[in-house]
Amino acid sequence: METVPEESLVTLDNLPEAYIRLDSQFRCTFVNQAAQLLLNKTEVQLLGKKLWDAYPENAAPPLEEGFRRAMAERSPSGFDLYERSRRRRYSITAMAEPNDGLLVRLLDTTEWERAGPWQQQAKSESRLHGIARNLPGFVYQTHVRDNGEWGVGFADKRALDIFGIDPEPLETVFKRFAACIAPEDQERFITSIRESTRSGEDWEFEGRFLTPTGETKYIQGVSRARRLGNETVHDGIILDVTPHKRAERALRESEEKFSKSFHSNPAAIVIADITSQSYIEVNEAFERITGYRRDEIVGRSWLQVCLWAESHEWDRALQHLRNEGCIRNLEFQFRKNRGELGAGLLSADFIEIGGHQCAITATIDITARLQLEMQLRQAQKLEGLGRLAGGVAHDFNNLLTVINGYSDFVLKRLSTDDALYLPAQEINKAGERAASLTKQLLAFSRKQIIEPRPFGLNMIVNDTERMLQRLIGEDIELAISLDPLSGQIMADPAQIQQVIMNLVVNARDAMTDGGKLEITTKNVDIDEKAAGLHPDAAPGCYVLLTVADTGIGMNEETKQRIFDPFFTTKRQDTGTGLGLAMVYGIVRQSGGWIEVSSKLGQGASFRIYLPRIDAGPVRDRGRLPIPMTLYGGETVLVVEDQAEVRRLIRTILESYGYHVVEAENGTEALRLAAEHLSELDLLLTDVILPGMNGKTLSGQMRVLLPKLKVLLMSGYPADVISRRGVLEQDVAYLPKPFSPECLAIKVREVLTGRSTPP
Repeated sequence: METVPEESLVTLDNLPEAYIRLDSQFRCTFVNQAAQLLLNKTEVQLLGKKLWDAYPENAAPPLEEGFRRAMAERSPSGFDLYERSRRRRYSITAMAEPNDGLLVRLLDTTEWERAGPWQQQAKSESRLHGIARNLPGFVYQTHVRDNGEWGVGFADKRALDIFGIDPEPLETVFKRFAACIAPEDQERFITSIRESTRSGEDWEFEGRFLTPTGETKYIQGVSRARRLGNETVHDGIILDVTPHKRAERALRESEEKFSKSFHSNPAAIVIADITSQSYIEVNEAFERITGYRRDEIVGRSWLQVCLWAESHEWDRALQHLRNEGCIRNLEFQFRKNRGELGAGLLSADFIEIGGHQCAITATIDITARLQLEMQLRQAQKLEGLGRLAGGVAHDFNNLLTVINGYSDFVLKRLSTDDALYLPAQEINKAGERAASLTKQLLAFSRKQIIEPRPFGLNMIVNDTERMLQRLIGEDIELAISLDPLSGQIMADPAQIQQVIMNLVVNARDAMTDGGKLEITTKNVDIDEKAAGLHPDAAPGCYVLLTVADTGIGMNEETKQRIFDPFFTTKRQDTGTGLGLAMVYGIVRQSGGWIEVSSKLGQGASFRIYLPRIDAGPVRDRGRLPIPMTLYGGETVLVVEDQAEVRRLIRTILESYGYHVVEAENGTEALRLAAEHLSELDLLLTDVILPGMNGKTLSGQMRVLLPKLKVLLMSGYPADVISRRGVLEQDVAYLPKPFSPECLAIKVREVLTGRSTPP
């Protein structure tokens, strides 16, 4: 039998043979007139019911077994059924259809078996002629005698239309048909017929057929074998199932494409049953993105899994899907297996699977993208703050230069018992604190350039102790234990101070109910074995700085990410996530590494290893008197647009014995230089000047005086100056604010070409 399309139901309804179509659950979906007469049931009594429900007498086991065999093997299945009440015997043939249904033929063989062989043959031929006129197949009857001779009792003329084989002469049609079977299938074709003849069992075959025109067709054959006198009679049909095979191949290819696309897609794809509200299938990307395994999802309901962070958002999305038929690029939050939140971009459509309405959704994980966008906004904010800090620092540093310069100048000319000494000293201290605040502002905006030099960690810790105590508050105990023999390191003192400050601030935030903060230093030697325990470590001599607290501690996942930029466990409005990232960068840039140990509820300990450059202790030698070598008699051209700063510089330099020529801008400086060409020894100029910057001015001055010494100064942060190309290695630079002593030292260094003792 061939699977009959819907438009052929009318043809089936008019056939003298009984035909029934069943769905995948073996329920009747079509019953022709002959079947209704045969079963003595109306169409209403049969449709929607299983065949054995409508005809229950011992029918269920053989029918269900035969139907399931036909469905599983995708080939015709023949079996007999006997009705005791009416003493009727039926021959049943079931054949699977592409839509997972069955086409069933019922033959009442009672009279056939009661009749003699030749009567049976006559009835068979009559039936075959009737069927042949209406079925889309090649109907035939062959006789195989016991002596091996073949005969053909009937061959439908449609063999010519379907397969290109003329059934005339009748005696050779089947042999000619067999000769056209594809060579690789021919032996199996002949063998199956012979085996059917020998055993008397039904014959079934599926293979390829080569028409005389060269076209390849796929065929299915089925026949009933019976003994008739001294021969075996085969009544059967051979169908052209080429369209079905092509459809099956196309379906397989489509399923393979879908399967590959489904499983290899980088988006998380889910198929869910809308009716039962349960998950049918998920792909590998879903497992990777959410952390759930497939067996933890498939078969479970939405309420059990709770993938959406807000369940009402899914309800709203589902309602939109029902109203519009699709969803495109809906942003939502999902909860991963371990509870962390992610962000996704969802698209969805309706599909039907097995008669059930389902939804197929594809989600792109945009968590990282949103984090990058947030980091970009944060970086833009910090960049804006940095530019603001630079502008504020310039004006503020000019003011501090005047305040600190004059207060220091006054202090050096007052005796300690003078009534004005203490007020002047307080002004000087306030100015120094303000200068420190300016440096911290620039450090916050990361506008400092590294200036490494040798120093001792103990000095940094001691200098910041009072500030740290105020920073952590009275409810936290600060315990400092410094090894007096700890060696020197080569780093930027301001950056190391920033490292300590960041670690202390984090420790304070981890001890909301108070606790203990310990800071220690000591010398350590790292061998090959110890260095192998940390990826950033290297054997050698180090100074170990440890900052430990008794705070809330960290879990392993947090500990693995603490140095990631923008990662923070604080609220979004209280932490930027940059502190520890900057700590890590400073330590690594200084040639060291960090080890962290922490457990939840047991505090945290940060151990920072910095390379030691000597084995001896560093002692604070204090401030020494200014040596006489700071005094000079050279001529200095001072170029500064701020009049009060320019006057201060002149006052300081003249106090050290220098001759000073003043200029407000670059144009005036060039004019004065021409007048005092033979006298000038040093150009001291601000970098940012109206009309002409200090870099350009120094270049033009050196054209006039190639041996002229140049010292640049500025209140702008170092990176602003660097962008103007003035921080090359051989450029002398003096940042504002500066003290009279610092100015004198720097001027002397530039003029003599060597460093002056402190």
